[in-house]
Amino acid sequence: MRCIVEYHEREHPPLLRLYIHGAPHRRQHFQVIQRYRDELVAAGRAARLRLPIKDPIDLRVTFINPCSPDLDNLITALYRALDGTSHEAPTLLEDDSLIQSVSMGKFYPNESTKADRPSRRELKPRARVAGIDMREALVTD
Repeated sequence: MRCIVEYHEREHPPLLRLYIHGAPHRRQHFQVIQRYRDELVAAGRAARLRLPIKDPIDLRVTFINPCSPDLDNLITALYRALDGTSHEAPTLLEDDSLIQSVSMGKFYPNESTKADRPSRRELKPRARVAGIDMREALVTD
């Protein structure tokens, strides 16, 4: 796991920009979330931030090669790692309620993983009723 933190203080509200490589899933063990928190704090210190951040912020996060394709599980794990009220110090944020808006995405720079491939249900043959392809029957001109 690797984290890159950028803090744009001159925007209103300030923008916290995160690039997270190999982000964990929310259901992973608590020690993984603690390590995630430690990585975020180390990246924040490398960016020379005064920690914890105590002002309202906007959050933009890019998950690069995350452990899960589900954004809801990734952002929940991130909130658990950022929140200063649920962990011992040090943390990146004093409280996760300081986040005013969130913009997030995921990026897979390498070949697709098993999670990105079509499911078996998507690969099954189309349903036919009396020799008519139901998908074709639903299309109207």
